[in-house]
Amino acid sequence: MGLAIAKSKTSEEGIVADRKLWLDASRDRVVEHGSAESAFLLANEGSLIPASEARRLGLSVKDGKVHQDRVVQVAALRKELAEVEGRQKAHAEKIAAHKTENAVKDTPSEMEAERVALDAEVESVRQVLAQAIKAAAVKAEAEPAPAKKKRKK
Repeated sequence: MGLAIAKSKTSEEGIVADRKLWLDASRDRVVEHGSAESAFLLANEGSLIPASEARRLGLSVKDGKVHQDRVVQVAALRKELAEVEGRQKAHAEKIAAHKTENAVKDTPSEMEAERVALDAEVESVRQVLAQAIKAAAVKAEAEPAPAKKKRKK
């Protein structure tokens, strides 16, 4: 039995990991196996990283390897936040219409429960987005600035 060289690939369901990948303690940054920062196992070689988690982490496949792109992560989270806020707004309009149609002041408990859940989801996405923006800024500060080319006079 020979060894197979794993190549990562993307599908609608997610990304197949080409190697063992871990998350750091914040669960927002992917680190390599054996890193001192590894805290939570994200995926074993050959296992599927769900599409939603790949989006949240800004994962993509480059040259057959899983890669984390902070810019992609922030853009995906902003898109997700807009979608959740849209659902939240539509639900608020549904509640208002219900109250108007039925001439009532109180919101039915099932509508109220859904409103609370949407509020929590929006807050969660906002927190993850803020962490991703902060992590991207930290990464940008840590990377050396490109060397300036000298102009010939």
